[in-house]
Amino acid sequence: MIDKGWCGKMKAVILAAGKGTRMLPLTEQCPKALLPVCKQDTILDLLVQNINHINEIDEVIIVIAQNQYLYFQRWNRYKNIKFIVSPIDNNVIECLDYVINKIGLDNYLIAASDNILMFKILSDAAIR
Repeated sequence: MIDKGWCGKMKAVILAAGKGTRMLPLTEQCPKALLPVCKQDTILDLLVQNINHINEIDEVIIVIAQNQYLYFQRWNRYKNIKFIVSPIDNNVIECLDYVINKIGLDNYLIAASDNILMFKILSDAAIR
């Protein structure tokens, strides 16, 4: 839960720069986060929609690999998303370190792009 003395905004950082090799052959033509899971939604759609319900989050940053940029540009239908292209695609900790060095310290919600949550992430206001 967010400290009651804190009333600021935060950023969501979604790590999506991986190669998706464990999902081959499904990921040969499409990044894992963009695989369809519902009628029109992708894994990433479900996560972004869940995150967009959190009032405290004002920006969603998706970390992608350079060779995935066009896939994610075509997919993006959300207004609050920013992409960061990471040169690191095989080590999640190094990738996160790269992002934090690039955008600075802040309050973050960190999520993996291939997680399907079967529950809603609640905002601090909903918890009170």
